[in-house]
Amino acid sequence: MWCGKCYTSSPDVYFHVRPPGYDQEEGGEKIDPKDIARLEEAWHKKHQAKDAFLVTQNGDHTLVPFECDLCVSRKLTGRRGPNSKNPQDQLFGAVIRRVNLDAFWSRAASTVKGNPVRLRKGIELLVLVRLEGPYIHEGPLPDHDHCGYEVAIQMVLHSRQSGVNSADHLQMETIRKLRSAFGNQVRLSPQST
Repeated sequence: MWCGKCYTSSPDVYFHVRPPGYDQEEGGEKIDPKDIARLEEAWHKKHQAKDAFLVTQNGDHTLVPFECDLCVSRKLTGRRGPNSKNPQDQLFGAVIRRVNLDAFWSRAASTVKGNPVRLRKGIELLVLVRLEGPYIHEGPLPDHDHCGYEVAIQMVLHSRQSGVNSADHLQMETIRKLRSAFGNQVRLSPQST
């Protein structure tokens, strides 16, 4: 069962998330409150929620290849599961969660909200020709890192380093520049070699 509001960012490990009210074009400068009100009126439903990037929305998991934190942890470490008392395992679990949240928020909230209706309609159409739909995966998923979690984890951990403008995180532009360098380090899956 999936509950978007229950899948939240770790409260124990800090990740910088640009809160609403900060201008992306101004490098994180606060927007004048008058401008915030003007933007909210102009964009109405398109204005980002206060908990954007901190919790998921119902339906997010239908748009992104999703594996639970425990499955990703087992896949990448080969161990049975993380030790909740081990600081490295706590950080590892929080980073996996952050990676999933970032992937979920790569889609607009309106897209996520409308997708379940499209999925239901697609299934209704397939039933007309006695097909069940491509949405149920009997599992298990491949036992290698087929979604690129290791590279994503590397990027998120790198983003927590001090930067020129902040002591606790790098700026988004710095991470974007590094994304291509990290992406080139991806190992081929065992099936493709």
